[in-house]
Amino acid sequence: SNGNLRISSSTYGINFPDDTNLRTAYKRMGFSNAVATTTNTGLVASSTVSPVFYRNSVINEITCNTNGASTTVVMDERTTPNAPGTVLTTGPIDCVGAKTTTSTFSNATIASSSHIGFRVSAVGNGTTTYNISVRYAED
Repeated sequence: SNGNLRISSSTYGINFPDDTNLRTAYKRMGFSNAVATTTNTGLVASSTVSPVFYRNSVINEITCNTNGASTTVVMDERTTPNAPGTVLTTGPIDCVGAKTTTSTFSNATIASSSHIGFRVSAVGNGTTTYNISVRYAED
């Protein structure tokens, strides 16, 4: 007898008797950046981060915060780490103070082995650190 559930390593999930598969488990990826200046030149010039998604994934939410006035971030999906690609959000994300969250995307589906580029395009005076967290599910 099969029982009610079976775990299968070949399909990466929990399989039910009717062969439906439960695979959605949200994950988070995050990073922080800190600089010793309160002007925007140091932060903008040194703020390109490009982590890799090793499996096909769907981004559900991006959250960010700063310790200062604001930080504007542009995110894109890249096939190579240093070349800009397809923008993820419908516009730049303005990280303001304690918490900013967006769940509106122009490109939320990330292909396997793609990089996600995070580029700071503007920083308000007084901002010396920012944090970004991406919530996603692997396909």
